[in-house]
Amino acid sequence: VQFFQMSFFGEKISEELTNRVFSKLNLTVKFENIEIWLFPPTSYFKNVSVVSKENAPFKLKITASSLGIQFGYLDLFTKNFTIGKVSIYDAAVKIDTPKDDTDKEFDIKEINKFNFEAFMAFYQKEIYAKMPIRIKKLELEKIDLEIDSKKFFVDNLLVGINPKRISARGTVENEN
Repeated sequence: VQFFQMSFFGEKISEELTNRVFSKLNLTVKFENIEIWLFPPTSYFKNVSVVSKENAPFKLKITASSLGIQFGYLDLFTKNFTIGKVSIYDAAVKIDTPKDDTDKEFDIKEINKFNFEAFMAFYQKEIYAKMPIRIKKLELEKIDLEIDSKKFFVDNLLVGINPKRISARGTVENEN
């Protein structure tokens, strides 16, 4: 059920999301309008621009036709805000990560050395536990993705984020 689609109400919702979500993630967000859905409770920002702030750990720029943020009703009243799902549709995403002096090519032999238990321990302690906002799922559809000059096309991708599990399902194509 669609609840609202107007700029004035969108500004109020935008203020709340900016204060509780975007500022914690070091992001500046601009959009034309917003649609609010009651079931499930979701805000869809239309014609969106997302840019990381100067103090962010990496540079991010997103231009999307739609950015959805789904949350539970109880999250509006709690201190620890959890996002059920972030959806990005029809977008261009550019990510620039800090440069490492040891830029290596992929070596298939390295897979045999991969320690999954150590990776999950690192993920739980250093990534998941330190996330400023909990995000349970990330949904990407029709995305031109560029990471450090490497280009990909994400037809569809659903990533589940959990303290004990990471899951991914979808189609991503290399465009280099």
